[in-house]
Formats: sequence, structure tokens, C-alpha cells
Amino acid sequence: MIKAKNLTVEFPLYRIQKNLRFTILNTITGGKLLSKDNLYSSVTSLKDLNFEIKEGDRVGLLGHNGAGKSTLLRVLAGVYTPTSGEIIVDGKVTPLLHQTPGMEVEDSGLENIVNCGMMLGMSLDQINEKIEDIVEFSGLGEYIHLPIRTYSAGMQARLSFSLITAIEPDILLLDEGIGAADINFSRKAAER
Repeated sequence: MIKAKNLTVEFPLYRIQKNLRFTILNTITGGKLLSKDNLYSSVTSLKDLNFEIKEGDRVGLLGHNGAGKSTLLRVLAGVYTPTSGEIIVDGKVTPLLHQTPGMEVEDSGLENIVNCGMMLGMSLDQINEKIEDIVEFSGLGEYIHLPIRTYSAGMQARLSFSLITAIEPDILLLDEGIGAADINFSRKAAER
């Protein structure tokens, strides 16, 4: 369960003077650039947001660039703290906000499964129980033994998605940059 009450996130900007640059920035950000004085301004990314997401709900965030979608995901993941308001998250949150969270490019896919699994809070026993499923689901075959620097973006996305979804999170956060390279994997990912 996730519940937001008057959630607001602002990012401070310093030494912004009211000039042509301020006017242009204010226009580009949809008028969300607030001047506190001549030395301090802020960009409001989220303002007085209220919602509740219950167990079993699937939610998609739609909006133009700069609308605050990624900011909200980062608040839910605990990366950003709200400026005001409250966010209540009940359950284990697993964020997949980048294609390769914590992955080392010189390590093999297999080594990265172990390392990232441990970073995500899994024990070595839990990882070993799921490693076969992760490798099989990713469809990487023998490539799993090669350094991930040799992987295409699609192969990296498949490995990341396979790992993240194998840990069975209560709440899974996916950012827009995460996608599968081919239609077959996209179908598998939707089913999973």
C-alpha cells in the first residue's frame, strides 16, 4: 500500500536573478519556478499530491517531460525526501529506475546477478535458489558468462528485469527508460 498526503517536492536553485534567463526558465518549467528572493528560487516538481494505491493495483504515470514522474518514483523508492506532506509506503520497494542498477560492466552477467541480488537484500542462498530462473528468463544463454560491457542495451535490460522480478518485490517501480529489446521478451515480461 502506498499513500500520499499533500506530497510536495521542491528543488532549490541558488543565485537565480529575475532576468531574461529567469523568465525563460519559468516559461519552460510551466511557471513552476518560484522566486523566494533574488538569491534563492526553487523548482516545484510535485505539489500537494494526494493518492492511494492498494495491493494488486498497477499504476502508470503519464505526463510531459518535467511533469514529475521520475521524481515521484524516486520519492517512492526513498531516494528523495518530500519537502512537505507525507508519503506512507507499506511493503518492500524494489526500484528499477535505471537499466543496470549497481551492475559492474567488467563482471559477467552471472557475477552481476549475485552482486546485485545481494545489494537488493537477498541472501546467497536465496540468490542460488533463483539464479537458474533468472538466467532462463533473461534468455541470454551462454552470454551470461561474458562481461556485461559486451551486452547490447536490450540484453542488459533483459538481465535487469529478470533479476528484479525474480526477487518478488511487494512494490516494483519501473521508470520509462526500462524496456525490452524485442517483442518476445516484452510478452514474457508482461506475463511475469
